[in-house]
Amino acid sequence: MKTKQITLEDITTKRELLHYILDSVRTDIKYDIENYEDGEPEHETIDEYLHQTIDTMCIYTYNCKKFIKILEEQNDFDIFSDDNSFGSIPRNYSEAAYYALYDLVYNEVNIYSEVYNFLK
Repeated sequence: MKTKQITLEDITTKRELLHYILDSVRTDIKYDIENYEDGEPEHETIDEYLHQTIDTMCIYTYNCKKFIKILEEQNDFDIFSDDNSFGSIPRNYSEAAYYALYDLVYNEVNIYSEVYNFLK
């Protein structure tokens, strides 16, 4: 049974955010390997795909506010407080969402294992 492809508009939970990011990174890498490149990607390549995915997700302030709200509610923290885990207070919603999405990925999963297991 094939699962439904989730869109940014459908996302309502932290789990869905993480799933969307992982799915985007894995499928983009797989597509490029099948069509343009040979072999498994290096960690730097995976980081580049992750960066591209999160960058694309954070283009619109509306989406950024939505992601922040989801993560703040489900993690019980204030992303704009000075005691966040980012080392500095984000200057705007885009930067806050960007930091929070990176934090979500790197704290919840091993992105490299996720990609390598998907490609097997």
